[in-house]
Amino acid sequence: MRARRMVVAAAVLLSAVAANVWADAISDHLEKALELTKAKKYLQAKTEIEKALVLVTPKAKAQIPKPSVKNGTYTNYEHSFRVTRPQKDWQVILMKTKDPGGAAVYVLCQIMYTKEGVGTDDKVMFQVRDLKEFLGSRYRDFQGQEMETVKSWGRRMVTTLKKLEDVQVRDQKEITVSGCRAVRTDYTARRGLETMHCFTVDILRGHMLFTGMFVGTAKNTKAVTPVFKQILDSIDLSPVKIPEK
Repeated sequence: MRARRMVVAAAVLLSAVAANVWADAISDHLEKALELTKAKKYLQAKTEIEKALVLVTPKAKAQIPKPSVKNGTYTNYEHSFRVTRPQKDWQVILMKTKDPGGAAVYVLCQIMYTKEGVGTDDKVMFQVRDLKEFLGSRYRDFQGQEMETVKSWGRRMVTTLKKLEDVQVRDQKEITVSGCRAVRTDYTARRGLETMHCFTVDILRGHMLFTGMFVGTAKNTKAVTPVFKQILDSIDLSPVKIPEK
């Protein structure tokens, strides 16, 4: 009984920490610990908690590299997310990591199409959202109807995009990205007199929702359409090994 209380107490304590530090990996260990505790496998649960503890120590935090771009590949170690530019005329740009609105949304990177070294309006923007933090107590309601909810979010989100007019959802379907369930929402919109051909991809990995916004202008459609597919195919959500110093 004492062991069980110890495991549960430690898990609750770490959950509070996990809301602010490396939530993705820590939460995975805590969920395993709680499952093992329910099964009365206290030693194995203790091991999972110890793994989580390692991730929240100041030393471990300092060892996790900041997001970086190397050889055209953006890598985010905290969220195990990688994406690669398709060609040299596409530029990878690091973005702010935390939404100033505090809505549990982390902005990752942007990949922009350039012509003669000048950026265009053709781009792809990526962000990740921690659904447990974002939804709070409503997260339980989300479970079991994840894809239908994500579809609804996708349709609603594109109609509220800033600087775009006459946004029309044209198609929506479930796909798979890097082995994870995803929803693609295709839409058209106007920016001034120009028609934009765009789509979003919402990728669900556990309680993390990765969103990519693919924005293409009419004048560059032939150039960017096949490249958008390359960028989508390059997304890698498998575990990222932290390089040794």
